[in-house]
Amino acid sequence: MRFLAFDIECARVSKTAAHILSFGYALADENFTVLEQEDILINPGTKIYVHNKKGEGIDLPYTDEGLKTQPKFPLVYRRIRELLEDRDTVVVGHATMNDARYLNLDTQRFHLPPMRFSFYDTQLLCAGVAEDYTAFRGLEHIAKEWGIEYSAHCSMEDALLTLKILQTLCEREGGFLPMIHRLGVEAGHVMGYEAIPSTTAAYRVILLERERKKQQRRENYEKMMAARAAKRARREKQAQSGHKKAQNKEVGTEKAKTSQNKQVPPENV
Repeated sequence: MRFLAFDIECARVSKTAAHILSFGYALADENFTVLEQEDILINPGTKIYVHNKKGEGIDLPYTDEGLKTQPKFPLVYRRIRELLEDRDTVVVGHATMNDARYLNLDTQRFHLPPMRFSFYDTQLLCAGVAEDYTAFRGLEHIAKEWGIEYSAHCSMEDALLTLKILQTLCEREGGFLPMIHRLGVEAGHVMGYEAIPSTTAAYRVILLERERKKQQRRENYEKMMAARAAKRARREKQAQSGHKKAQNKEVGTEKAKTSQNKQVPPENV
């Protein structure tokens, strides 16, 4: 069994494109001895936009000029796919659903065949081992807490740190498979340009409870809107009834006046 930790950085993410600029990975054996590590640079086809108008965002160790000469995604697609789809390799990332989404976006954007692989998430595993799903911690937070120095947002460095986190968790839990069994972990999946997240038994209970509450809120909202509509309909009906009564009263008054006028004899001239 081997472990492949990976991380992706993007130039600009939209609903239809990720503009991946780097795919960093670290491949290790079952003892977590690193066999390969590389930051595969990619020409994203656009400038890097990772800050908003206020200047808030992240700082990437990449430049537009440095990426211009790199191959575009279709030229590195097969190599990345072979790394991720190797059947003897356990694929892991940190907040892996983000990276899975980026891969699907650019794979679909270039009309390439969808990737198909399973993955685990060290962010979820950390929460599971700590038995605390109230906050999912990022790599920088964990590195600071564990006293690990690394270059943030460099894909290969992020992948190496992800591998180190997995190794530490496995050492605490007596191995990868014992940890997976104890936490009731289900691997995430990428297939058909879609991604399904990894979960643990405890987190699935939390997700079900969230969905139940969400459904309850939806039903309560629908009941409230139905009650408002019914109340509005009653008011409109009452208004129409009152208007009709007023019209009938006016008609009755006019008829009475006409009747009285007919009964008064004409004056003699």
